[in-house]
Formats: sequence, C-alpha cells, structure tokens
Amino acid sequence: MTQQLKLSDGALIPITRANGDAGQSPFSDKRDYLDFTVDGSVLYDTLRAKTEESAGLTDQMTLITDDVDASGSPVHTESLMEHYTLRAACGLKTVQTAPETGTTPAAYQEQTHLILAQRLYSEVYQAQTRADTDYIALMAGVDL
Repeated sequence: MTQQLKLSDGALIPITRANGDAGQSPFSDKRDYLDFTVDGSVLYDTLRAKTEESAGLTDQMTLITDDVDASGSPVHTESLMEHYTLRAACGLKTVQTAPETGTTPAAYQEQTHLILAQRLYSEVYQAQTRADTDYIALMAGVDL
C-alpha cells in the first residue's frame, strides 16, 4: 500500500503511516487529529513551510491510497479532509527499519512526524462570518 497527502496547491507528500484520532482540547471540545509519518525523502523545512496555518495548504487536503485487494485488483481511494489547519506537531525522529542480525547492523531511517488538528465547527463558522463581514464592509466603503 502506498499513501500520499495531496495539499491544496497540488503538492504530493509521500506518507508511510496515517492515523486519525479524536482528542480533547483544553476546553473540552472535540477536535479531530490526523497523525502522519512522512517519508524521509521530504525535506523537513519544506514540510514545515507547507503545513503552516498561514500557508493555507491544509484547509482542503486529499489522502490518496493505492492498494491491492484480495483478488489482486488495484484499489485507488481518495479521501477529502477539510479544515486540518492547526499543526500540533512537526518533528524529526529516527525509527528502526530493520533489526540487527548476526551479520548486519540494525538499519535506521529519519522520518518526519506530523500531527494536524481540525478546526472546530465554531471556528470555521467564525472565520467565514469574519470574511463575509470584511467583504460587505469593503463593498460598502466602510473601514472597520
């Protein structure tokens, strides 16, 4: 199975693992999280820049999964994920990819761990209301 995260600018980020998690915010509101392990071929600085909230590239993303079913037929799925704009974590970590044997040392690979949190409905609604108000003020010539 191969997975890629397609950002809103069309950039594809290879993913080695993707998990979802429903957590709790400090204010007891449900907030969903996406936890990714990004392939080591992605530059850390590039990933940090593309997942900044101000970049706006994670508001609408697509998780693309290519796999093979039990009969050997290819299966392609695309899952739209919206409003995952809050980066909770982005850091480098070293993981063991092969154990040590009697003839070879253990193999390690550096990967990037990325956690994105979804904005709550109230946060999405508030941002839309703010944008609508700004547009109306602009059209009316009012300085807010």
